[in-house]
Amino acid sequence: MRNSVRKNDEVRTIEINQQPISEVLGACQVTLGKTNVLAVVEESGKWEFAFQKETFAHLTTADESAVNYLQSQIESWLVDSFPSLKMTFLVLQSAGGVFTAGTIALNTALRLSYLKLVQQHRMSESTLSSVVGLVAGIVDDELRIDLDAHETKHARCVMSLAMSGEQILSLHVDGQCTMDDFNDLLAALTHQIHRLNEALPALKLSELAKADNEREIVIATKNPAKAREFKAMFEQEGYQVKTLIDYPDLPDVEETGKTFTENAILKAETISQLLQRPVLGDDSGLCVDALNGMPGIYSARYAGDHDNAANNAKLLSEMAGVPEFERTAHYHTSLVFAAPGKENLVVEGEVEGLIAGIPRGENGFGYDPLFYLPELDKTMAEISPEQKNKISHRAVATAKLKKVWRDWLEG
Repeated sequence: MRNSVRKNDEVRTIEINQQPISEVLGACQVTLGKTNVLAVVEESGKWEFAFQKETFAHLTTADESAVNYLQSQIESWLVDSFPSLKMTFLVLQSAGGVFTAGTIALNTALRLSYLKLVQQHRMSESTLSSVVGLVAGIVDDELRIDLDAHETKHARCVMSLAMSGEQILSLHVDGQCTMDDFNDLLAALTHQIHRLNEALPALKLSELAKADNEREIVIATKNPAKAREFKAMFEQEGYQVKTLIDYPDLPDVEETGKTFTENAILKAETISQLLQRPVLGDDSGLCVDALNGMPGIYSARYAGDHDNAANNAKLLSEMAGVPEFERTAHYHTSLVFAAPGKENLVVEGEVEGLIAGIPRGENGFGYDPLFYLPELDKTMAEISPEQKNKISHRAVATAKLKKVWRDWLEG
């Protein structure tokens, strides 16, 4: 029987401290029983896998062998994918199980670095998957999982196995191992690694994004419908999207600009500075040529405070008697992306039309029932939402934004 109260197929308690060091690309500290290891990932000009010299004072011969083997395996797994990383591995205390604690710590540190690494190297999600290693051996003619230092020293044979899902990444055997021993150890390790992998904290992209402000974008609006298209665009690139609804304590930004772009800049810059993260602001409106560009930046409050019916009624009144060929107008959108330490990204979109004599259509909002599209012989309120999302001023600006925002934000 084992010296401890553990059963032969029982793994010691594993504790994972994710990101114990904030100023590096990724870090993870793992304790397995009394064994304590720390893995740190930093950017470097070339691949490095380093050990702090003083840590070898804590290693038994078996642990040193495990660390050396772990180094060779990590290099074979990752050196081609990440050629410019420095990984530092410290064994703070060893009581057996360095291979298990090491694979978990190193893999977790790398996966915590995943989002930044993807930005830098443009790699797919499949590049890094969960890796778990475990050691078993035959001690006193008993098959034991997760050997401690004493058991490793007295084992007749020891097997180290690392797996990613169903794939065996490394398999190493020391000592006198019969074929029956080999089969029994492999079966036991495979079963326990699957159990262990299920029990460890999942490292999902969505969870990493929530923990990393650099992967969060705020849309400067309280209108969920207005943010929906941007949400879809950013989230498919791994960003978490929030709106001003998520920050009820933020002050209202007074729109004192003289143009759509100035107002969008005010919103984006102010909120970005308050939250210290990327913010997308916009300002949109209707510009009528016969009214010298009015209602323009006052479109939403032309006849009061965001009253669509009153705004349309005032527009029709102002346009009374204006002949059809002079009723030209355009919708305009300015989108401004602001982020700490970056120059603003500005894109604009417009769609041309005429002001109809009477409202037509039930779709859309604002001035859509009066905004006539000659090429379609319909107002903006008579076309489907899907069609509007392809031709509107906001669609034009969003299409421009899609082409440039990622290079701007991540460059």
